[in-house]
Amino acid sequence: MGLFFKKKAEDELTVPPAPEFEEISAPEFPEIPEDFKTAKPRELEHEMPARPLFMSLGDYKGVIEEIELTKNIMREAEDAAVRIEEFSVDEEQQFKKWQSLVSDVQKNLIYCEKTLFR
Repeated sequence: MGLFFKKKAEDELTVPPAPEFEEISAPEFPEIPEDFKTAKPRELEHEMPARPLFMSLGDYKGVIEEIELTKNIMREAEDAAVRIEEFSVDEEQQFKKWQSLVSDVQKNLIYCEKTLFR
């Protein structure tokens, strides 16, 4: 028996017809050459430039400042994540404590009701 409606017998239930789909073909891909299949990855080739690379002192300081700023932002984000985790744990403990108190009150009410209506 359903909650709001009478439950239909399984014999009365019908399966709706399946929708019709257009047939879709997969695209054709080109053949992969054999030498490509057996190729092994090459090590990265690193060549030193013909002349030394230089950067102005102002640009270097700017890069260092950006790196420090990024590090500080990452530290702040990590600290915020830790605080959120601590808050979540504290919230969970408070919820369990509240749930326990509600359970105790409910037990006391049941005891009082049984005592009063004997």
